[in-house]
Amino acid sequence: MKIEPLVSIVIPTRNAARALRNCLEAIKNQIYKKIEIIIVDQYSTDGTLEIIKNYNVKLFQIPHHGVYAGPTKSRNFGANKSKGKYIFSVDSDWELQPTIVQECVEKCEKDGYGAVVVHEKDIAKNFWAKCRAFEKEMFINDPYMESARFFRKDIFNKISGYDENLNSGEDWDIHYRLKQVTKVGDIKTRVLHNTWNVKFFKNMKKKFYYGTTYVKYRKKHPEWSKNQLTAFRYAYKKHWKKFVMHPFMTLAFIFYKMSEFTSAWVGIKYSKIKKLFQ
Repeated sequence: MKIEPLVSIVIPTRNAARALRNCLEAIKNQIYKKIEIIIVDQYSTDGTLEIIKNYNVKLFQIPHHGVYAGPTKSRNFGANKSKGKYIFSVDSDWELQPTIVQECVEKCEKDGYGAVVVHEKDIAKNFWAKCRAFEKEMFINDPYMESARFFRKDIFNKISGYDENLNSGEDWDIHYRLKQVTKVGDIKTRVLHNTWNVKFFKNMKKKFYYGTTYVKYRKKHPEWSKNQLTAFRYAYKKHWKKFVMHPFMTLAFIFYKMSEFTSAWVGIKYSKIKKLFQ
């Protein structure tokens, strides 16, 4: 008799009603059935909780803090409540294609990996979402920009999970630490990331917030971050032909990234000035 290890899928939520149903339906349709779903909700005020009632999930709630609360606490909380041999950290706007969990388990069980990167494919609707998707395609197999989301629980516990002191760069951080203690692989099938309509100014506000927390990550990974937190990323150099083939999107992309970096820079300066008056 084939023994299938339990996989604990941990999903942080905060007003995730728009995407959550698709996420949960996709998990229900996985060909690998030995799954438990753990949702850690930060007291959503939309229809998130009503959707959850229709699915077989374990629901926990933790306080919501600030304008944008990073998911590190939710992910660690869910991992601590999990019973699986494996933890799969899934975002509420992801749709897992039917074979993804099976592929991740096989990558670990058959090939001896302790963690797995699942590549993303953005499903974009408006112009700015397509601009982000244009960039995201360049990150596939980039050693600096992608991060593992599927891992053995014992290894996750060994590195003490996500760093809750980080509100930005937390995925890069755990990926870096995982690579120090285990083999990290990837699978071919890509998860669908529903970005839908990206609101320009809302995204800039988020980048400003990231800027206010950016220093912590940079201090923790000074060398690693040089290849991540820069306007001249390795991915851009590697895929220069994409820029040549899509000149209009390239111009929009340059404007968008300049706006993001400016917003983050203002956030950095704001955090430094704020410290002076504390």
